[in-house]
Amino acid sequence: MKNIGQRFKQLFRQQPLKVSAVIFVILGLITVGTIQHYQLKGQATSADLKAITAKQKNEKITDVAQSSATNETNTSNDSKAPQSTTGKPDKIYVEIKGSVAQPNVYQVAADARINDLVKLAGGLTKDADSRQINLAQPLQDGMSIYVPKKGEDLLVQEQTGPPATSSTISEAGVPNKINLNQADATQLQQVSGIGPKKAADIIDYRQKDGPFKSVDELTNVNGIGEKTLANIRDELCV
Repeated sequence: MKNIGQRFKQLFRQQPLKVSAVIFVILGLITVGTIQHYQLKGQATSADLKAITAKQKNEKITDVAQSSATNETNTSNDSKAPQSTTGKPDKIYVEIKGSVAQPNVYQVAADARINDLVKLAGGLTKDADSRQINLAQPLQDGMSIYVPKKGEDLLVQEQTGPPATSSTISEAGVPNKINLNQADATQLQQVSGIGPKKAADIIDYRQKDGPFKSVDELTNVNGIGEKTLANIRDELCV
């Protein structure tokens, strides 16, 4: 390195202009190279920024599209009316009158009982005879329930829909037919040959398979055949 320095000094003394020109050219090349390096680096940084910005825009567009699709799906689902999975109506209309606080027609759940209807009607009045009605009895669409007063016999009345009770007494004092879709276990046992076991089987069938469509359907109940049905047919109705 010492020899190179001495030779450079000697050369500079002999040809100062030429050496100065060479040094100037070298410095110029270094300067130009440095400038190009930073320009290329700046271009790369700018390209990276553009790529990042484009990616962010694409992500925002995707998020907006997904959010819109989700909202449309939710709106579509919300607009659908609730339906029963069994195909049966979720609500039914029934009437209650007589000795209740607010006699009227009410909309109730399809699996509601008379007790639920009585509560909607404000409850029984003080003179109501609850012994003549079965509060646990399931309701049916179009049914009309009459709650009698104490000392009042529940007579057959003209009304729309199923009769108010499962077993009523006519004006002549002759028992009417037992309604298979409304009678409780006690009322079913009023039928000739129907004991606690068969009464329970009838109610169980009714709850699992729905209301009887005809008296003939009673033969679907375990233990009741054609012969038994022929003997009790006149005592039953639906």
